[in-house]
Amino acid sequence: VIQTEFDLRDSQDVSASLARVQNITQVGSVTKTASAMQHVLDNIFTPSHGSRKKASKVMVVLTDGDIF
Repeated sequence: VIQTEFDLRDSQDVSASLARVQNITQVGSVTKTASAMQHVLDNIFTPSHGSRKKASKVMVVLTDGDIF
């Protein structure tokens, strides 16, 4: 299961963003970093989620450190 925590349309307030990061919990028991990154490319970096055509696409990836 992939859970989106941030959307490109969300607030850019640093304090609010940090608070949201601190409240993230892992879904399931398996780390699937590659699948999560593909999800962002396919579903989040899109105009309907706030992506702009000529804007650079930057992804910040936080993991639990497990390889599987």
